[in-house]
Amino acid sequence: VYKRQTSIVVTFIISYPLSEKRVASQLRQLINNCSFEFEEGRCSALNALVLLIKALPLPVLEDYSQMIFLPTTLRIVNDKAAICREKAAAVIISLIRKINTDSVLQFIDFVQLWLNSGRACATTTLTTTTIISSNLSRESMTPQNKMLIRTGSQVANLIVQARPDICKRDGHVSRFIQSVHHYLSILLIPSAS
Repeated sequence: VYKRQTSIVVTFIISYPLSEKRVASQLRQLINNCSFEFEEGRCSALNALVLLIKALPLPVLEDYSQMIFLPTTLRIVNDKAAICREKAAAVIISLIRKINTDSVLQFIDFVQLWLNSGRACATTTLTTTTIISSNLSRESMTPQNKMLIRTGSQVANLIVQARPDICKRDGHVSRFIQSVHHYLSILLIPSAS
């Protein structure tokens, strides 16, 4: 039943002549359903997002990519059900595989921002990020900083899985991966003090 409902919703959004405002409204409702009280409902909404991402024309998907990306990222780190976290990851992977390189680079900038949350003066763009040895330690980070770094690391993993081509171009792989490695090592390896 859930699969048929999902298919009907996606077919409606794709096939029925809807105004841009109505498409945005339907998409917002689908994203809101990802927070549904029951796990089955959240899974159904996440499945619908994957199907919608595959079916939407690229220009339309580009317009709504951030609207999909940010709430789905929250679902990856906050959902209590492992199956919902996995389906949210599938949404992000599908999205990143389909959108253009410039949009993915914007998402990488978000990831860098989350990773750099532990530093007071973080440079957040992919092209200018450098890893500097600092006095940053796991003990000096707030729980919020730690959660943002974990979020950034999880999404970085999804980006690398979905679009390794972007991570390998123009030397970005080393800076992006070094950044993930640097902050994870701070979180996971006890300081020597």
